[in-house]
Amino acid sequence: VLSFENELLREKDARIAELEAPQEGLEELGAEPPEAISPPQETFTVNDSLEDIIDLNGPIARGVLTWVGQRRPDFIEAWTNWKLLEEDLKPIYNEAGYPWELGAAQKFQESHVKAHAGSRRGAVGTDQFIRATGRKYGLRVVQGFDERQDPVKSTRAQIAYMQDLLKIFDGDYSLALAAYNGASAYRAAMRARRKNPKATFWDREVYLSSRRETRDYVALVLAAAMILREPERFGFTEPAVDTRRAELELARDTTIDQLAFCLGDDPRAGSFGFFRALRNMNPQYSVKDTLPKGTTLTVPAVAKERYVEHCIGGAAVELAARLHEHAFPEYETYRVRRGDTLQKIGRRYGVRWGDIARENGIKKPYVIHPGDVLIIPQD
Repeated sequence: VLSFENELLREKDARIAELEAPQEGLEELGAEPPEAISPPQETFTVNDSLEDIIDLNGPIARGVLTWVGQRRPDFIEAWTNWKLLEEDLKPIYNEAGYPWELGAAQKFQESHVKAHAGSRRGAVGTDQFIRATGRKYGLRVVQGFDERQDPVKSTRAQIAYMQDLLKIFDGDYSLALAAYNGASAYRAAMRARRKNPKATFWDREVYLSSRRETRDYVALVLAAAMILREPERFGFTEPAVDTRRAELELARDTTIDQLAFCLGDDPRAGSFGFFRALRNMNPQYSVKDTLPKGTTLTVPAVAKERYVEHCIGGAAVELAARLHEHAFPEYETYRVRRGDTLQKIGRRYGVRWGDIARENGIKKPYVIHPGDVLIIPQD
């Protein structure tokens, strides 16, 4: 297991400075690869089995041990989230001929299967699309809702993106995964392929020129896919989650976090409560949104069973409302720092910059100064 890794790393000290030197003109992790990746006109589908894709080696073996050991709680959390979305997402993978275990494993590593996950680099959703790549694959902002947060639409975009990468790299899943994760790995793969059309991600030049995050990403995704195919073999028991769904019509005004509070815990919902399920099944709603009486939500069937008893009235409901009021006041303030603009502040808070300008009476040319205190509208 260790020999492959040791052999690869022998040359690292002598070559790493040259191979990992930053190049201008491309963003780092999550950046869009060059225009060669633009969607092809024809449809490209794959129907490989997992056994055809994964050949166990040192890095993948280490990935398995990581999931089984220190990241076991992460795996179980992601698996629980996946189970509640599986009936929507697994058929999409099957229809496209894309191994569902691999697609789910990407979500495990990208976001723990959280529809509203975000990164410091601006990647969003279960599949962590940056805005430009999401837009290229049909994910828009519609009536204020970022479709990167829609697990179904994001999954279709994920498959389309991976299909394009697989076409570029002649069906090599490891290279496609590396390119999905980072532009530096894409560049290294393209350089290696120009020299040797049969080069793989595990070849020295490609592997060592990829960032450590990308090396770990590819290994952990493939390792997670192996575990999902045969969980018992690796010491995992499938989460005992009741995956039945129901439509719930709200009997009173509430919010997602208030619902999660009053619903409490139930063994049938898994070990993580109802919050993530409510968010993933209803991605169009923010935790700040007040959902009026009569709103219909998709919820776990267990949540609907508990709703009447726990969420119509009582001390827990009143406490949840007070907590939400304190957590999300009608407005909050922000002190302007050097280099700030209304656009930057708006992105930081998820608020339209024009709304901030109107709330604070700022007119064209929309100048703000360090030390100014701005009211940030919450609705």
